[in-house]
Amino acid sequence: MRASLKHVLEFLAGTREARLGTVQVFSPASVDQLAHELNLEEKGAAAGKAGQPSSDAVEPDSTERAIAFDIERYARRAREDYDEARLVYEGRIRRAQITGSHETTIAAAAQNAVSDLRAAIVNDKNHLHVLREAVTEREREFIAFRKRNQLDRPPLLRSARGESIVVLLFILFVLVESVLNGMFFAKGSETGLIGGVLQAFVLSLLNVGFAFAYASKLLPFLFDRRRDRKAIGGACAALFLVWLLSINLFIGHMRDAYITSAGHVSELELLKRMREGPFLFDDANSLILTLLGIGLGLFALVDGASLQDLYPGYARIARMRRQAIADYASSKTAGLRRLKLRRDQAIEEMTNALARIQDAHYEIQLSIEGRVNLHRLFTSYLGDLTQVYEQLVLKYREANARGRTQPPPQFFARPVVKPTFLNSPALDGMSDTSKAARASLEQRIDRHIQAINAEFEAALHEYSTVDQLTEEPKGAPA
Repeated sequence: MRASLKHVLEFLAGTREARLGTVQVFSPASVDQLAHELNLEEKGAAAGKAGQPSSDAVEPDSTERAIAFDIERYARRAREDYDEARLVYEGRIRRAQITGSHETTIAAAAQNAVSDLRAAIVNDKNHLHVLREAVTEREREFIAFRKRNQLDRPPLLRSARGESIVVLLFILFVLVESVLNGMFFAKGSETGLIGGVLQAFVLSLLNVGFAFAYASKLLPFLFDRRRDRKAIGGACAALFLVWLLSINLFIGHMRDAYITSAGHVSELELLKRMREGPFLFDDANSLILTLLGIGLGLFALVDGASLQDLYPGYARIARMRRQAIADYASSKTAGLRRLKLRRDQAIEEMTNALARIQDAHYEIQLSIEGRVNLHRLFTSYLGDLTQVYEQLVLKYREANARGRTQPPPQFFARPVVKPTFLNSPALDGMSDTSKAARASLEQRIDRHIQAINAEFEAALHEYSTVDQLTEEPKGAPA
């Protein structure tokens, strides 16, 4: 489409080449200067004393012919400038005329623009069809899942930022318990706080890490409506509570053993403590460490449970549905943006063509007026040259008559005959012959712009909105 309009736009834009001024100045001819250059006074007096031309002469002598020759040089130079300028004006007028080929080219360009829009629409619809089917399938799957599991609430789906906050909290819990374990174990370690860092970190992962993993992977079974899954969830919950209590009691007794054995703990002694008095500690700080560990484990449990919806599979189904909708919406937005860009480019070039056509009309009017004004100035200039020629001839004759002893020739008393080269040429009329074609073309361009806009507006209805794709049947759970 753009290539089709390029020639016309360049053609119309080129009508302003070789612009001329509104006033064409021709070389002025001065009577006194020419009289001095030709020595008319001296030549006239000398010829009169010599009795030349003779009293019975009927034609001018060589001096008058020299005057005519000099004036003809001015007229010939002016005629060359006049012809060159007139041809430029006429060329501009002819180039600015609108022809049928221009109308055909612009009409074809507009049709190509509409075709480009339609092709883009078809291409986008084919691409969006696949994504729309994916949205429809995910929506059916989502609705069926809610019906099957009797869910009447929206799923809990965290944003990427929300998930990052949950993970950061988990890392914070791990670091906090690692520091607490390191501080509490420092008393019984020969290397102090630094030596217990690795042990503290491992114990923190066994407590907080396991609680977080259980909450995100196994806790949802407890909320499943299926009995077998709920039973598995209950068993896992019981095992988790046992584990949470056991690992923290183990950590507390391990600290007691660290203190009494100066950092060297035997397995038998540790098992003996766990078997004989699991809730009895030698040091109150060991009890505090145990309680803090249980608290951090519960916090990690709550943190992990908030990462996603607790109903098994609900978050996964909802995420796939949301991703399908996002893919469709993104592709639809990109397609509409491309269509709008194509529409704007087509209308911009049509509008530029319309402006150039109007400029061409203005150019024709300027050129016609400039051509007429040029001819008027040239005719006036020839009239000025005629007066200069007459005054020069009269100067010569008067000087000749004053120096004569014999009567002057009879043609001295008659009016000076104007040379034929000083006659003004006729100017053929030139008019704007493409006025009707230009008006018709402007109307067609307006219709093409309206057609492009109409095609674009019609295309908007071809793109289904997300709410149309995800509209649930009446009576379905919300």
